[in-house]
Amino acid sequence: MLSTVPKMRMADAPPPTDDQLLKRFVEGRDEDAFAVLVRRHGAMVLGVCRRVAGHTHDAEDAFQATFLVLARRAAAVSPAMLAAWLYGVAYRTALKTRTAAGRRRGKEHSMAAVPETSQEPKEVDRELIQQLDSALSRLPTKYRVAIVLCELEQQPRRQAAARLQIPEGTLSSRLAAGRKMLAASLTKRGVTLSVGALGVSLSILTRAVPADPLVVSTVQAAASFCAGGVVHLATASSGAVTLAQGVLRMMIIKNVAVGVLVLLTGTSLVGVGAAVYGGRASDGDDASIGRVVEQRKDGRATAKSAAANANIAAKQGEAKSAAAATVEKKTDNNKNRKKDAQPDPRQVVQKALEGVWLLESLEDHAKAADPKEFHVVFNKDQFTFKVPTGPEQDFSGRYEIDPDKGPQIIDFIAERDGKPRLAIFDLKGDELRICMNEDPDGERPDRFVSEKRGKNDLLMILKRQKAAKETK
Repeated sequence: MLSTVPKMRMADAPPPTDDQLLKRFVEGRDEDAFAVLVRRHGAMVLGVCRRVAGHTHDAEDAFQATFLVLARRAAAVSPAMLAAWLYGVAYRTALKTRTAAGRRRGKEHSMAAVPETSQEPKEVDRELIQQLDSALSRLPTKYRVAIVLCELEQQPRRQAAARLQIPEGTLSSRLAAGRKMLAASLTKRGVTLSVGALGVSLSILTRAVPADPLVVSTVQAAASFCAGGVVHLATASSGAVTLAQGVLRMMIIKNVAVGVLVLLTGTSLVGVGAAVYGGRASDGDDASIGRVVEQRKDGRATAKSAAANANIAAKQGEAKSAAAATVEKKTDNNKNRKKDAQPDPRQVVQKALEGVWLLESLEDHAKAADPKEFHVVFNKDQFTFKVPTGPEQDFSGRYEIDPDKGPQIIDFIAERDGKPRLAIFDLKGDELRICMNEDPDGERPDRFVSEKRGKNDLLMILKRQKAAKETK
């Protein structure tokens, strides 16, 4: 039994990743690893549970249920998307808790008053908070995880990008796109906010650091729940266990129902039920299933019967789900090993970029500019824009690329402020085209053209400087 929850951070060693922690828990039921996950994401999870459920006791039940579900589904969760997955499960679980509490109190659809322990300012518009959480829960996973990591968990962008294994500039683009989607969704709900005001509003989605006793009891309950044993009421309430079992049952029902409908209709729905409660599929899988059923009117009766039988199949399939997920993860690992054997496209392109590039033409906000003696130097993952006015005016730092995108993307992360300037590039032999947005908070250009207004600020055409031997 745990008396304290270790933080598992050596003095000089980097903290373990979510991938490492999940692997340790799945393969060895390592409670210490699970405890680190609860501590790492617990403040975000408890925050959404408090905001949605309202009542302290109900929020803690939803908090524990969320991590009980994680314990059972750990082998099937993508480590990179864990934060978004936890947010999705926590939101829906807290919503179920609030509805059930409303029925118990005879006030269905009502929101219990936020307890005094809530960390939200009293003047905050609770309707706005509810709308923000609802809209955020429906964002596509890749945008939701960016906002959850950087806004709700307040992780530095560089750290969040490393966790997602994407360039920092790509993360910035997803954050900007996610905020736009949130603003559009809120507008449809009658709440009008600019993207800038939305960033301020997201800061009110406060976190709530769970107390040590709640963390310890949750870890202990998760270990028992994962093993299929009895969860003692001293570690988790019956309400939390019932909630977790209900969430897991719904996950399996949706997966089974989708599988049956695929067989009935002959229509491919790969991925519709893959993420269920925690991921994007849960936001739209009911509509997808409905469209398939409409396409086969003569199969409606059979489909309805199949959905009813799914509940029975869920109970039988629950015990098999963990084993199936483990097999799936091993398959993914084998694919990753094969992928690792191939040369990394980033390294190939980075090698091709190395050297000195002379500026042949420059357009600044749709106006031609004199390139003079301007040139760019690429050295490994470092860059320097050399300007003739002197080294104090040079623009330098590190860069990140993603050659798999179309057009290819490059992010110049400035040494002076640590912020990325988003750009696209096209490399053909000894000619390099770059279109950049000078605004560190701006969007990425989408084509090779310089415009007076918008995101396409600078257009550069550069030629590789030949070595001395080549020029003779």
